[in-house]
Amino acid sequence: MPLMNAIYGGGPLSVFVGWIIVCIFDVCVALWTITLSVKLLVNFGFASMVAATISVYRPGWNATSWQLLLMFYGIYVPTKGRHCFDMWASITIFIIFIALSVKAGTGRHSAHYALGYYDSSLSRWHGFIFFIGLLLAAYTLSAVGMIASMAEKCANPTIRLSQAISLGVPVGGITGLFFVLPICFTLPSLHEILNAPAGQALPYIFYIVMGGPEGGLGLTVLNHPFLFHQHHLPVWSLVLVTVIQMLLGLINLGSSSAITAFVFVGVIAFAVAYSTPIALSLLHPARPHCEFITLCWIGFEVVLFSMPTALPVTSISMNYASVIFMGFMVLSALWYIFYARNYASNYATEGQI
Repeated sequence: MPLMNAIYGGGPLSVFVGWIIVCIFDVCVALWTITLSVKLLVNFGFASMVAATISVYRPGWNATSWQLLLMFYGIYVPTKGRHCFDMWASITIFIIFIALSVKAGTGRHSAHYALGYYDSSLSRWHGFIFFIGLLLAAYTLSAVGMIASMAEKCANPTIRLSQAISLGVPVGGITGLFFVLPICFTLPSLHEILNAPAGQALPYIFYIVMGGPEGGLGLTVLNHPFLFHQHHLPVWSLVLVTVIQMLLGLINLGSSSAITAFVFVGVIAFAVAYSTPIALSLLHPARPHCEFITLCWIGFEVVLFSMPTALPVTSISMNYASVIFMGFMVLSALWYIFYARNYASNYATEGQI
């Protein structure tokens, strides 16, 4: 889905330049959250990816809502992997880089096209369309705070966290270019990508560029096994998360727009969570310019993930993320008022804070 948003956002220019811009802004976020990691869990979007890959072999087949749900359950349940997948993501990126660059089934574009082509007519947002294209990079680099939950398992976290902060976004940004650039240089027609099966651009691009469904399936499969890897999670924590996500998968039976909104709300919630300590740090500014830039980017990111991808807007294409986010805000406020506030006060009284 994020790659399709980048296509709607104008094409190669939004993909390439947007990746660089978001990396720069996320460095500012990382400097003030002291947390940085990208931990990609299996989500409902992967079920759509499987459906799109099947459609490559059977062009006339479209997955129903219940079929997508069963795919999601079948993929999500086996979430335990082994250490052989630790480096799979990095290896896969270079395999895709070589495969797309060598095969180039639709030919190779010039650098002018691959790095600068921009079509503002794809989503009818006119001048604002470029920012819609930022969704690809913003979604990919959204989980900059996930390491916070893993710090207690990290040996010498003071040094390790600092290394993650200083190297995570730059290394991730450079590595991501090895994935983004071959796609930009070998893209098929943008209008054809917009009509890709199941609304998933990546399997279709692999299918066209590799010259057949076998190559498309191979690269798509390579890009995802690492998603199953988990590091010794507590069993009941894993069970709870699994049950919650499987229940959320039921939402797709009623509305595909709703499940998309929940995906975007996850990014919005991360961003708002980062903004709270950053805003408080303005009371004792050490790097006020960095703080201000970070808060502006987070505010814009919240708006960006609340907007529909294309115009005109219908009940299906509407983005309901803002509604769900406000619902979570209300629940969080009630949780604080009736429980968390008293819990924190008790700890403060006992001198544990």
